[in-house]
Amino acid sequence: MEKKKYEKLISKQETNKKVETNSLENKRLKSTKKYVDSLQSNYSKINVIRVDASYKKPHSSSITLNEANKDFNKMLNNRRNNTILMEI
Repeated sequence: MEKKKYEKLISKQETNKKVETNSLENKRLKSTKKYVDSLQSNYSKINVIRVDASYKKPHSSSITLNEANKDFNKMLNNRRNNTILMEI
C-alpha cells in the first residue's frame, strides 16, 4: 500500500515539474516574440531566422551548455565555406 502512495506522489511531483517547465517555456517564448516584434518595428529590414539544432540520442543527454555553445560557434564559423549559410 505504501509503495502505491509513494509512486502516486512521485508521479504528481513529475507532473507539477512538467507544468512549471511548460509555463517557463511559454513565458520565454512570449518574451522572445515580443523582442523580435520590437526589433522588426524599429528596423524594418531585419530578418529573423530560427535555428533548431539537436543532437542524436546517444549524445543528447551528455551535452553541456558549454559544449553546445562551442558547436554553435563552430557552425557559425563554418558558414564562410558553406554557400547555404553565406548570406547570414
